[in-house]
Amino acid sequence: MPFLDAETTAMTIRLDTPVGLPATGLKPLDVFMTGAVLILVWTGLWAATAPDLVEACRAAIRATARSSLLCFGLAYTAHALATQWPSPASHWLLQYRRQWGWLLLVSHGVHALTILGLGQLDPALLTALSPPAERWGPAIAYAVLLLMGLTSFDRSASWVGHAAWKHLHAWGSHYLWFSFMVANAKRVPMQAMYLLPVALLCLAMGLRVIARWHPRKALASERVRV
Repeated sequence: MPFLDAETTAMTIRLDTPVGLPATGLKPLDVFMTGAVLILVWTGLWAATAPDLVEACRAAIRATARSSLLCFGLAYTAHALATQWPSPASHWLLQYRRQWGWLLLVSHGVHALTILGLGQLDPALLTALSPPAERWGPAIAYAVLLLMGLTSFDRSASWVGHAAWKHLHAWGSHYLWFSFMVANAKRVPMQAMYLLPVALLCLAMGLRVIARWHPRKALASERVRV
């Protein structure tokens, strides 16, 4: 779940430090802004190494694919890590789980813009790399991600209703996992390096399954409105 874990029952979690988690002194907005700047710098560095605009777009697409996977992985596994292996590091990840989700939106937003840019510069290349028939799955993933982002605020979550919100963030997060898995697994026959993100995604799902069926302990913040 990029924004709020569906396992969290309280819908009124705000941007301050959750109850039961150690404070780090970092404001959520600072974490988000720092992460957003790092994503833009990371993408720019990749694009700067390209010899022309077309290759710059392709480099930026690859860069944001990696940063999006990182942000998704942090958000997707934060709850499982904090409950199964509690530590300052895992609590820190959970404390800023909503920010990892928003950073996923930033990264994937830039990803979408660079794809559109490639389509403008070289439509034939984009069609060859991403045939129109294969774009439905990613398009649905973008729609799900946007809906999860829009409902990551207290007011919008209350307007949607707890049941709908919970289903959206639970099934939506798993669909995003599936989308990342398909995007990387289909490239393994062409480049073995994609075995790494596939393995990381399998590990992330494994952590979620372990936390779901063999919970170690519950966090106090899950049942406390803050």
